[in-house]
Amino acid sequence: MPRLLVLIAVFAVTVSGSALAEEQLDTREIQAAVVGKTLTGLYPGQQRWTETYLVDGELVYSEDGVEVRGEWRAIDDRFCTLYKGNVEGGCFLVVRRSRNCLDFYAAEPGDGSPLASASDIAAGRDWTARGWRADQPGTCEVGDVI
Repeated sequence: MPRLLVLIAVFAVTVSGSALAEEQLDTREIQAAVVGKTLTGLYPGQQRWTETYLVDGELVYSEDGVEVRGEWRAIDDRFCTLYKGNVEGGCFLVVRRSRNCLDFYAAEPGDGSPLASASDIAAGRDWTARGWRADQPGTCEVGDVI
């Protein structure tokens, strides 16, 4: 009988984990995920990045030893960044892929719709950036990207 309970518990964790895999964050959840935190991550082309989101809406971005400052906002269920310097920002749909893994999908400037298809977003493909909290073990599957 104890084995059956263990199997049920494992199944429940697996099912709840897969349900979490497509959780689109709303404005409040985006703020909770980033305010006062540092994320590290990568782009599809294997470039690594780090970004710290300060409580006052400022940010510090770093890639290849170059540091740039800017601003971040969470508005209308999108996460937006604007940089001072020669770094492209924009607005993104944010999807929690696992406990410590966020996918960022570029959104159209006008209506905020993601550039990736709904099927690609659901499958965790065609993201613009993938990141995780730097102070915790990352749980992103990076597959062939690295």
